[in-house]
Amino acid sequence: MTDNIALADQFFTATATADRSLLAKICDPKFQGKQNDGPPMSADQLADYSALVLHLVNDIRYENVIRASTDTGFVEEYGHCCRFEDQTELHLRVCVVAEVVNDRIFSVR
Repeated sequence: MTDNIALADQFFTATATADRSLLAKICDPKFQGKQNDGPPMSADQLADYSALVLHLVNDIRYENVIRASTDTGFVEEYGHCCRFEDQTELHLRVCVVAEVVNDRIFSVR
């Protein structure tokens, strides 16, 4: 049985650091990530997106993380916080739902 909580921890570590090799290890080759109504992203595209965000903002951190395993994957709710170059702060509540198939992350939304 998959440890979905450990998989979630690895996923958020990988996205917070744009770790392409870790994403490739934990995501299914047919992985699709979606943000709201945006187009689907592959694991490589998600790593590129994460790298872009890391380049544009400072002091990225997750706050008040609530993580739960589900029968089909995991759900994580958290505050995504960062600071822009002009020192303004962004605090955004986020909820990620992931589907895990054969011990790998198949999709997130």
